[in-house]
Amino acid sequence: MLWIVASSIVLWLFAHDLRRQAQRQRPRDSFDLGYALALLLLFGYCVSHPYADWRFEQRMSAVASQLADGRHADFDCNSEAESIFFQGDLFTVATGSWDTGKIEILPKWCKALKRYIAQPAEAGQEELWSLNTFTHEAMHVRGERNETRTNCQAVQRNYRAARMLGVPDEVARRNAVDFYRNHYLPRANRRESQYYSKACAPGKALDEQLSDSTWTVLSR
Repeated sequence: MLWIVASSIVLWLFAHDLRRQAQRQRPRDSFDLGYALALLLLFGYCVSHPYADWRFEQRMSAVASQLADGRHADFDCNSEAESIFFQGDLFTVATGSWDTGKIEILPKWCKALKRYIAQPAEAGQEELWSLNTFTHEAMHVRGERNETRTNCQAVQRNYRAARMLGVPDEVARRNAVDFYRNHYLPRANRRESQYYSKACAPGKALDEQLSDSTWTVLSR
């Protein structure tokens, strides 16, 4: 939002300079040309940020739609201002809706997701959580409302999601398995909850028997 405001201000300054030059009714001197060029370059720089964000959101919407078995997903990285009105409790970092297809992720986790896509081989805890969060919300768009099943569906599809995001196969396998072994399983074994269950394991009740499940690469 701030970049859009900044680009609007720069564009206004450029238009104001053109009007001022027209009123002078004389050729533009070198200083004025330099000033106008600087404004155009600044405008391009300001616009590039929201454009890059838009491209990222379009890409994530397309991948989320594929994960949701073709149901349209509309991915949105909340800005700091938008996060004030985020529809979630204190511990919610993202939301996904089957009714609207809307996926919203708070700024911190959207940044982590961008880092993950940029450098998946160096993914840390936040980056792995951001991937699972993205896949989790895509499962809500797919139609699942129960959080236990939703999270287990995400765990099984993190490998698929990573590959769709362009992560090399070996790295995608490692990332998906690391999240399951190091972040999901310890919580499920320690205390089952709304999001974690011991039934989320190969051959257990929540196993979907997917051909490209994270669990198919556990032993590789």
